[in-house]
Amino acid sequence: MKRLKSVSGISKLLSLRKLQLLQSKMSLDMSLVEELQLLEHLQVLNISIKSSLVVEKLLYAPRLVKCLQVVVLRELEEESHRVLAFPGMDSLRKVIIRKCEMWEIKAERKTLSLTQGFPDLSSVHISSCNGLKDLAWLLFAPNITSLEVLESGLLEAIISQEKATSVVIPFQKLESLRLHNLATLKNIYWAPLPFPCLKTIHITECPELRKLPLDSQSVSRVEEFAIKYKEEEWFERVEWDDEGTKLRFLPFFKFFGPEWQVTYVR
Repeated sequence: MKRLKSVSGISKLLSLRKLQLLQSKMSLDMSLVEELQLLEHLQVLNISIKSSLVVEKLLYAPRLVKCLQVVVLRELEEESHRVLAFPGMDSLRKVIIRKCEMWEIKAERKTLSLTQGFPDLSSVHISSCNGLKDLAWLLFAPNITSLEVLESGLLEAIISQEKATSVVIPFQKLESLRLHNLATLKNIYWAPLPFPCLKTIHITECPELRKLPLDSQSVSRVEEFAIKYKEEEWFERVEWDDEGTKLRFLPFFKFFGPEWQVTYVR
């Protein structure tokens, strides 16, 4: 599969139900989108894309959107496509976005509501996306368990107060949060969150992130919880809303020295 460079003519495989191309050397192009739309029995599609035009065509192909489980977006740099608008996708499970120049990722409100969105989406990795300022679209992903955000220099908040809603409490299923090299990140969320399933937070090179969205009731199994960090200076500057929150979480900060390395999704 790693040597696969073309699937031209795949539309002739009329009974094809699953197409997994993530480990191949090819990315989805316009002609392949056209062919895939002819596969009436396709149920699972895992694909990598390197063109904003192809992304747009794919996301407005209802039959393919219903099949999409894993999508990798890389090096989307076209100036005419600075906003990535996701329609609702019931089957989407994993999203990886790397080295893309969009200014905003949003959920297309015409096609979904806060109670719909991406019900099966569990894993999101975003790295080297230097135009993004927030990730408010994650409000539409109620069952996300793993979130990694790396090296995105303009990001100010994961979900800002301006874009939050009283209808949805985010990250109810989140288990792992990794934040790395986010120079302008000031907050994850504007208020404390319950985080009933959270197990680990990794924070490295986020100098402006002083306060975590925690209070004395957050994280139900605190004895199994860890906040892992690399810079002592950052740890010493962490701010707390009250003494009860500080006493609850301070014992669970774990120091990892300079030898600790970030693992990138490929």
